[in-house]
Amino acid sequence: MKIAKAYARTVTQYPKLTLFLSLLIVFSVASGLASMTVRTNQDADLPEDDPIVATKNRIDKIFGDKTEIMIGIKHPDIFNPATLTKIGQISVHIPAHREHPLWFNVNTY
Repeated sequence: MKIAKAYARTVTQYPKLTLFLSLLIVFSVASGLASMTVRTNQDADLPEDDPIVATKNRIDKIFGDKTEIMIGIKHPDIFNPATLTKIGQISVHIPAHREHPLWFNVNTY
């Protein structure tokens, strides 16, 4: 409690110094933001011989890569047999077109 009171007293007695030090800290942190990088590829975080990576590779072989696709269906009654048939046809045909030139991995863009 003594530390909190001393801090409060210092901040209120020296507002200009408090503002200057606060801005100094903010600009010091902000200057490092330009060189900050964000890695979104978790695969690069672990070595290839790690058991977690080996398990992930086995799962990718079974279920495919991380590419996801979402298709929205707008219909008053989605449980209509004709609509369900079309959804089934789409589901069957999508994997067959992976080699098509317009097929792309959204993770690379």
